[in-house]
Amino acid sequence: MNVYIIPAILALAVKFTVVFYAKSKSGASRAFMCMISIFAFHNICEVILFFGFFNDAKTDYLLKIYYLVSIASLLSVSWYVTSFSAVKKYWHISVSVFICLIFALVAIFSDLIIAGTSHLSYIVTALRGEFYWTFQALSFALLLSIIVQLYVSYTRADNHMMKMRSLYTAIALTPHFLAVIVVMGLMNAGVLINGTVIFPIATTLFIVITLASEYQHKSTDIRRYMPFSEERRTTNKIMEIFSNYARDDAGYRDSVSEIERLLVLYKLDRAGGNASSTAEQMGMPRSSLYSIFNRLKIKVKD
Repeated sequence: MNVYIIPAILALAVKFTVVFYAKSKSGASRAFMCMISIFAFHNICEVILFFGFFNDAKTDYLLKIYYLVSIASLLSVSWYVTSFSAVKKYWHISVSVFICLIFALVAIFSDLIIAGTSHLSYIVTALRGEFYWTFQALSFALLLSIIVQLYVSYTRADNHMMKMRSLYTAIALTPHFLAVIVVMGLMNAGVLINGTVIFPIATTLFIVITLASEYQHKSTDIRRYMPFSEERRTTNKIMEIFSNYARDDAGYRDSVSEIERLLVLYKLDRAGGNASSTAEQMGMPRSSLYSIFNRLKIKVKD
């Protein structure tokens, strides 16, 4: 067995594990399950292409299907992002699906996009047709639209859960985005390459990280691990205060007061300095919050 098939087989095993895990857990969204299923089918096509079960004519069609499922996987990510986004407008998905259907018909019933197959040492790869560039353009456009969706979702999110899903999905998409850039760049430079070694790893990372956003981000804020984030700075300051307290370098009252000050300032900063919004986020009357401001000597404009 060729060693190049190992990433595809391992990735497929991980995807099936995620599917069964997600089914056994309550709370997995329909969009998430659809996305996993399409990625798993994409991975199955990769494994079949590696084994080379079919003759040349059927291999040509299988490779075309593989390319179409690649587009479908990006559409599923777009649907997943829209399902939890602050802006729930599905018209762009409808437009994308219509364009992709036209692309699919041209790809399947002509050689304009994929003109055939060529055998590398470990797998078959596509011979580019006259309009192969449309596949690259469509893939890149879908990726960019997903990035824009995630940015809008994060900036307009009205709750913590939505922000975390947007952030987790953006981080999870990064390896896939880089893989697309690398493969497209090499192919346009004339290098004969096949992405079925790279993409299984990238998509598996995407699925695993996204799974974490579905189930674990309720208790884990990934922003506290990101450099230069306010969450990281606040967390580090609180840990420093606790360390000083544990070493008896700070008293109880001073430590509690400083931690309370950090917590209040964090919410005030997230509310853009607005006291009313801060009080709402903290679940207390505005008058109670002003009492805290006075006690901790925090000055606010309003």
